[in-house]
Amino acid sequence: MTENGSNRVRFGPFRADLRTRELWKEGIRLKLAGQPFQVLEILLNKPGELVTRDELKERMWPGDTFVDFSHGLNAAVNKLREALNDSADNPKYIETLPRRGYRFIGQVDKEVSAFVAERDPQPAPAPIVTAPEVVPEPIVLKPRKRRWLSLILLFGSFGLVALVLLVTFIWVLKVLNHEDGRLTATAPLRAASFARLPDPLTDPAFSPDGTELAVRRVGRSPATSGIFVKRVDSIDMRQLTHLATDCCPSYSPDGKSIAISRLSNTKFEVIVIPSAGGPERVIYSGQPRTDRGEVTWTPDGKSLLFSENFRSGTNSILSIALDTLQTKRVTNPPPGQIDRMPVYSPDGQYLAFVRSNHDDFDDLVVQSSDGNVRKLSSSPTRILGPPTWSADSQAVIFSSSEERGPQLWRVPIGGGGKPEPLSQTGRNAWHPTVARRGYRLAYQQTVVLASLWKLDLANSSSESGRGLLTRSEGKNEAPQISPDGKRLAFMSDRSGSMEIWVSGVDGSNPVQLSALGKAGTPRWSPDSKWIAFDSDARGRGAIYLVNVEGGEPRVLVQGDFENRVPSWSRDGKWIYFASDRNQGWQVWKVPVDGGPHVQITGGGGFAAWESDDGQYLLYAKTATNDPSIWKVNVAGGQETMLSPAIVPRMWATWMPTKNGIYFIPQSQEISPSIDYFDFATQQVRHVAALNGYPFWLSVTSDGKFALFDQTDKDESNIIVVENFR
Repeated sequence: MTENGSNRVRFGPFRADLRTRELWKEGIRLKLAGQPFQVLEILLNKPGELVTRDELKERMWPGDTFVDFSHGLNAAVNKLREALNDSADNPKYIETLPRRGYRFIGQVDKEVSAFVAERDPQPAPAPIVTAPEVVPEPIVLKPRKRRWLSLILLFGSFGLVALVLLVTFIWVLKVLNHEDGRLTATAPLRAASFARLPDPLTDPAFSPDGTELAVRRVGRSPATSGIFVKRVDSIDMRQLTHLATDCCPSYSPDGKSIAISRLSNTKFEVIVIPSAGGPERVIYSGQPRTDRGEVTWTPDGKSLLFSENFRSGTNSILSIALDTLQTKRVTNPPPGQIDRMPVYSPDGQYLAFVRSNHDDFDDLVVQSSDGNVRKLSSSPTRILGPPTWSADSQAVIFSSSEERGPQLWRVPIGGGGKPEPLSQTGRNAWHPTVARRGYRLAYQQTVVLASLWKLDLANSSSESGRGLLTRSEGKNEAPQISPDGKRLAFMSDRSGSMEIWVSGVDGSNPVQLSALGKAGTPRWSPDSKWIAFDSDARGRGAIYLVNVEGGEPRVLVQGDFENRVPSWSRDGKWIYFASDRNQGWQVWKVPVDGGPHVQITGGGGFAAWESDDGQYLLYAKTATNDPSIWKVNVAGGQETMLSPAIVPRMWATWMPTKNGIYFIPQSQEISPSIDYFDFATQQVRHVAALNGYPFWLSVTSDGKFALFDQTDKDESNIIVVENFR
């Protein structure tokens, strides 16, 4: 359209100025910018013609840009449709040609200049008045008298003295203000975002010279997932690995290598990669785990440290030599306690790590080079991410969960020191890292706001069929309506940590049931009197039961292995759960009153539900994305895939009912939706469109309502702070 002469076009009640990139509707400017407007502009230039996804990719994302193109384009089109009040199923303007691209199908007209007056009315220009020409008088430079030279010399002498005094004064202030190693007004924090990307960035780690950061990026494709490295002063990023499960980078003391942990359903690995890119070397391979397995280097660069599980129920920190691959214990926690997240001080004299105990407290512990262990700080909440050392090795910086969001703290290693908050970094700050040189601090800043919604499946296309259940500052997830239809159970971090809550079925009068420091995946008993849930607040995932009228949660399953995602049998006598104690994740069951644990699956299983008739167990094959759904007799036996047509996006985005399974299908080019697999016809049909992809989906027992979480805000980035001392 712009090639044909006009930068302004009209379609329906909308007017678009392609030069200023503004969209108006009936004289009101709409909030549409960036990539959504860019999509609109490209489509308007070819009305009625197919614009392929490849063409959009080439126009909007250059070939050297690190971005998940499919996810980014889908998000841009969804925002554009939202601004135009358009529908993918019944479009007025933007038509989708599946797997090919998009076409603008509305009537497009060139705009005339009247549009400018309507959009931005301006008064008529005033008549131009020509003033008479004025010829300036010539300027005559006259010689100055010598007395001015004397004054200049005099004032110059005073100025030089004043300058020396000023510099001395500033230097003294700097020394005084920095002698305790803290930030002051004379060395203000200068914080800046490390990178602006559509995917979360986590787990920052500085190179020894402080010029580079290694980060974990969690994208939607191998091209946007894995470990990336970027100079602080550059926009270029280099990708070292391509797996979203790669975690926790750590630079070697010479900066030439990076160690990471790699997690999967079958094993846990410690891997070393050249920081400039190159072949990977597997240093250690062990049993699968659900924690992150943070890695750090010894000061001489000859060994790596990480936590590992032992049958005694403890987590000790291990050291593995890079040349011989021999391991040895570095810490010896008391029985039942867990040591994790180790990090050496820059001078090599101390090892700091987190020790979790039975009282749900996290202790920050330091072990000196002579083997002496002492507690540096005890946190009444969880310590989030590994701690880090100040550049001078005199203090440890860490993050802990607080009621108003995670916060950074600094505690000196000298005796009697108390943690002091780094208030300059604000809230929602965790996983800090400090450069050994360059006076830089980096940390992860994450802000996630998630609300819970209820959808009438018989009236899903109408706004009246969609209702908000609960919203708060923070995350609200895993909604479950009780079988009697009177209450809502969910998990929320509105009190500072993720806990189990119950409320009225409409979200009213919420009451907190757990206070463990971390809890999730609530599941109602058939009589609506009890809730089963899981928690790893004490280091290992355990299954709990709690009465909905209140009281202390009771531990049903625990041990030196992970136990997750409980659900009830139809008769209320058994609790199913997933455990990694034998050959990876498998489905187990245990009597509600306690007793022997019985293994049900042998070929992998997670997130199980008992069928409505109580004869079969339906479950996700794996705990990864896009799992297949399988079934097995409740007593065990042959395991078979239910149907290849059922591929939920996550293990938590499906749920069986009496006659079929509701699920959110794996990510596609179309908008997110709720689909239904009918047991009788073995067919899948579309039920409802959604505005975004939730992580949790549940359906009431009568199949009338779907409940899901909706992300209102999700920002995760790395913040780099200068002048940190």
